[in-house]
Amino acid sequence: AHFGVLRVEGCDRVAWLHKLVTANVDALADGAATYALLLNGTGHVVADFMLLRMPDALLLYTSRTAKDKLSANLRRAIFREKVTLTDVSDAFAVLTLQGVFAGETLARTLGASFAPNAHSVLPAKFFDSELLIVNHPRTEYGGLDLLVERRHAAMLWEMLIAKGARAVGFDALNVARLEAGIAWYGDDFDETMLAPEARLDAFIAENKGCYTGQEVIARIKNRGHVN
Repeated sequence: AHFGVLRVEGCDRVAWLHKLVTANVDALADGAATYALLLNGTGHVVADFMLLRMPDALLLYTSRTAKDKLSANLRRAIFREKVTLTDVSDAFAVLTLQGVFAGETLARTLGASFAPNAHSVLPAKFFDSELLIVNHPRTEYGGLDLLVERRHAAMLWEMLIAKGARAVGFDALNVARLEAGIAWYGDDFDETMLAPEARLDAFIAENKGCYTGQEVIARIKNRGHVN
């Protein structure tokens, strides 16, 4: 229930999103994944999200809090481009499996080993649907996000528990991500903060052209600093 998922389709989807967000979407290959930001014109953070480039669509998933702002701002940026933006949060659930044994636990659950690298998404068969496995550490110990069809989410949860995973709440996850220095949208940054103030510089591609807020970020980098 914590996550929301958006699906971007249409022949202009890559070029359109590339000019809006901080990630170098053009350079991503099919099956690649990256963390990205949507900024406003003054360089403040509108939303953060994980971006998955699939052969037929782009999938964007983030917290429910950020998802509504992400969706609203992206919709306003569609003009003549051949792009459709669909909220598929009711179709997908996102489970996050964190810790040093995340990969082993998933392998025991699925009966096969899956080891996505830091910038990829791996599809796996899960009953009659497809499970997307994303390397996304949310603590200092590494971990995976699992995008599963919502009708199978409870089943996957129970299978993971049966193979040794422990269920934890967001209070525990909050402690673990704070210890790792991982910022959360809404808690540590939002539209009142510039991306560099939240130490999110690593998620701003320098090898791409313009994007929303790029001029402000460039001035901070080349001529000044944040307070």
